[in-house]
Amino acid sequence: MPAGDHKKLEAAYRQLQTELANLHESKLALEKHIHRLTRLRGHFGPKPIFISAGVVGSDSSILRDIKRLAHNGGDYLKTGQMAVADVADGKAEDGSRKAAVEPAAGAVVGRIIGQPGKRTADLQLLSDREFQLPVIIKPHPLRKESWSVTGLLKGRGAGQISVIRVPTEYAVRPGDLVIARADPKYLPAALMVGTVGDCRRYEKNLVLWDIRVKPAADPRTLQDVIIIRPD
Repeated sequence: MPAGDHKKLEAAYRQLQTELANLHESKLALEKHIHRLTRLRGHFGPKPIFISAGVVGSDSSILRDIKRLAHNGGDYLKTGQMAVADVADGKAEDGSRKAAVEPAAGAVVGRIIGQPGKRTADLQLLSDREFQLPVIIKPHPLRKESWSVTGLLKGRGAGQISVIRVPTEYAVRPGDLVIARADPKYLPAALMVGTVGDCRRYEKNLVLWDIRVKPAADPRTLQDVIIIRPD
């Protein structure tokens, strides 16, 4: 075989290998996406519409925790709709226990704000200083306790999240579950937010907790999300 033909065959073979590798990656990404939607459908039921979106940038202001999204939802996106992402590995830092009692369908990471376009939208992260969300705190299942208490999740900026208005009569401990309350307008079923990372008495009112939250899906490293339209 002439040397020129041999080089052409080698080049064609390398190109074919690259194309096969790209197809394999696309197949894995599609399978992951289908699995994610299946879990969400199992959690929320048949009614909600799920809109895929990817993170393409951040707000230019250093004082806000806002991501810019590219989505395929057209006119389906509305202000206030909640966004969820995959839950990260739920093991504690020491590996002693998991953050959730069962495989979570996803975790709330923020909401749509402003006026979304047909292909772009702004996502206000949990940690944004203007973000608020009613939540429920429950003890980690390994504690074998059955209480629950409501609170208000607030963003603190720079990736920090807290929960306020929780009385100290409830024995909140690091690792306890923080769950977004169901809301028929924006979140048709309760969903994971994260876990208690730190809990101490609030200096200005010692009968309340000052709780810091470790998000189940780190909003600072998001690459893609699912936006929930309840109807």
